Amino acid sequence: LLVMGLFDRVDSYNAIGLMSGTSLDGLDVCYCRLTVDSTSHKWTYLILAARTFPYTDHWRTLLKEVPSSTAFELISLHKRYGLLLGEMVNTFMANNPHLPPPHVICSHGHTIFHQPQNGITFQLGDGAVLAASTSLPVVSDFRAVDVALNGEGAPLVCLGDAALFSDHRICLNIGGISNISYVVRGKIVAYDVSLANIVLNNLAKRLGKEFDENGQFARAGVVCEDILAYLNQLDFYANPPPKSLGREWIEEKVFPILDGEIAQSLPIVDILRTATEHIAEQISRGIRQAFKDLEIFSEAERRVLVTGGGAFNVYLMERIQMLSSCVVESVDAKTIEFKEALLFAWLGVLRLRGECNVVSSATGAKRNSVGGCLYSTVESYGNPSNSSTHLQS
Repeated sequence: LLVMGLFDRVDSYNAIGLMSGTSLDGLDVCYCRLTVDSTSHKWTYLILAARTFPYTDHWRTLLKEVPSSTAFELISLHKRYGLLLGEMVNTFMANNPHLPPPHVICSHGHTIFHQPQNGITFQLGDGAVLAASTSLPVVSDFRAVDVALNGEGAPLVCLGDAALFSDHRICLNIGGISNISYVVRGKIVAYDVSLANIVLNNLAKRLGKEFDENGQFARAGVVCEDILAYLNQLDFYANPPPKSLGREWIEEKVFPILDGEIAQSLPIVDILRTATEHIAEQISRGIRQAFKDLEIFSEAERRVLVTGGGAFNVYLMERIQMLSSCVVESVDAKTIEFKEALLFAWLGVLRLRGECNVVSSATGAKRNSVGGCLYSTVESYGNPSNSSTHLQS
């Protein structure tokens, strides 16, 4: 809107961030106020409300099976999922009547295909349908421009780490996939480190649980050294950044190892223990590299901000701290749980302002870009400064 001259540049925005991760837990909805200081240009945030909407078994199955669907089934589900997002946002707002309508909804969508090496990334959830069902502006499809510029299309939230969490030198997020980010001499370094909850949750379901709470099942298991070696030898880990992971790679490379002949003779807790150890080893390797890049040598400085669902896995965190000799920095539980949704809200606000929200130093693209498609179905609505703006439907 700002690019079109229809949205005044202001200092404060109310935004909703929507995030659906590869672990299929549900949709994270985060309503936040994002404020920029007009002098220092420093951003601050305040989470005013947040909620996770768990997926039903029906939707979990649909999202899991859609990669093998027909073209028509895919585009149909793209629309249906957009409607589902709209229903969840409308329910969220109805349950928080004290909150004013947000200036923008910023939707990551649910990743179905991520193959940047083939120039492909696709996040389910039609932004136009979401805008129509909520009567609010929507920014979605954040990754496509970067992939078109020969980038990885990920990780994207690293720019937000640098802007909103600059007090922390290293940021680690452990969701379905884990990623790390830090700034070296003014340059953002960020990349996907390893598989994470997408595998752990899959194994926990074999024990009748949605996830391995506190890592209790993994703690009770024994590492299978042969499986651990196969996992650690996967080619991805030898590749230098920028690099990113997708569900397809995990299904092609990882699950055959965890479902193979060796694994079939083991109890599930041993496979969980082995997968947890693999994740801890790869994350610790990334942390140690960050310490080296940042020239962090003193024990007092070896601190890492950890967010995402994996931060609540007590046993995984113990192993990471042991293997990397790091100290985990904490923030409030709401930020830990909803940080990615918060950061996509911020990326969407940058899109409104016409400012760079994807950095090529992290993705490997030809250049920085302003990512995201903007949709609005209303003829007029108030901008953040309460002045009237007009759009054609």
